[in-house]
Amino acid sequence: MFFKNNRQEVYVTMDQELFMKARDTLSREGIDYKTEIVNNNIRTGMGGSAAAGRGGGQKDIYRILVDKTDREKAEYLLRQVK
Repeated sequence: MFFKNNRQEVYVTMDQELFMKARDTLSREGIDYKTEIVNNNIRTGMGGSAAAGRGGGQKDIYRILVDKTDREKAEYLLRQVK
């Protein structure tokens, strides 16, 4: 499968609640988006210490990407997410 590289990152957070609010905002405004979630529990287990796992305060990273043509509008809307 081939994908065009026409999506750009517009939002990054480690707060799941803010991520969900941001996603809801884009949906409500009709902006198509893709998400990426980096699970730091897995990354820590690949060479970090066991103490740095979930109990050590590691959080997932939530990213939202939109089409280049929607970037400006999405960034404007997402600045208001709190």
